[in-house]
Amino acid sequence: MRKAVAVARVTFAESTRRKALFVVLVLWVLMGIGTFAQPGVEVGHRIQLAIAYNLRAASFFSVLLGILLASSTIPNDIGEKRVFMILTKPIRSWDYLFGKFLGYAVFLAVVLGVGLVFMSVLIGVVFQVPEGEEGGRS
Repeated sequence: MRKAVAVARVTFAESTRRKALFVVLVLWVLMGIGTFAQPGVEVGHRIQLAIAYNLRAASFFSVLLGILLASSTIPNDIGEKRVFMILTKPIRSWDYLFGKFLGYAVFLAVVLGVGLVFMSVLIGVVFQVPEGEEGGRS
């Protein structure tokens, strides 16, 4: 299990350096900011729409990011001959694959968590409704 965790750490670190991460995050932020431009809708409904759109964007972009990152990792490892160096050490192929899966799962959970916190703060800042107005909390 320790070997799988070591592979997961390396996979997590490699994921942070991929260009696909930054492209997907920029698209996610742009789509999230675009949900706030709805002038003809009441404030309470705009908040609900912004939350719904941002949750949909989060699920779509996390799946997209997972596919983009994970689909090329093992072929790249084989092409760059890294997998042969790793598997010659006393590590089973199952530990290697589970470590890759675990690394990407933790990475996507962190990205999703940070993105949802960012969007929640952004929704809270954009839709500051004073007490007593429609949509405000009592």
